[in-house]
Amino acid sequence: MRRKIKQFPTAELRCDSCGSLPEPGRTRLTLANVAVMLPIELVVHALVVDTGLPYLAKVAVLAVAATALVIWVAEPSAMRLLRSWLHAPRPPPPQQAGRGARTLAGEGGAGRSTRRP
Repeated sequence: MRRKIKQFPTAELRCDSCGSLPEPGRTRLTLANVAVMLPIELVVHALVVDTGLPYLAKVAVLAVAATALVIWVAEPSAMRLLRSWLHAPRPPPPQQAGRGARTLAGEGGAGRSTRRP
């Protein structure tokens, strides 16, 4: 009995020689990181502020807890969940008005042949 291999939507984007995905765009990567970090930062901050710890201890706990959660838990999980969006091909840039795609026959002149007798 053969087992079917699950094919991800990003499988066709992988490099033929090394198998890695293309680098995600900066905008998409920034949006994903902010979407992951902001809620964690807010929750950790709300939990730490109400404690009776001294100020420096609160800052230390806040920095260590938020950094550890974001770097080792949330960010890798978000990158896995958002993989198909992060590595999706970028849309082509809009073409300028009046400049369409030229064909090879149109560039060399109408009716000209590249063959020599």
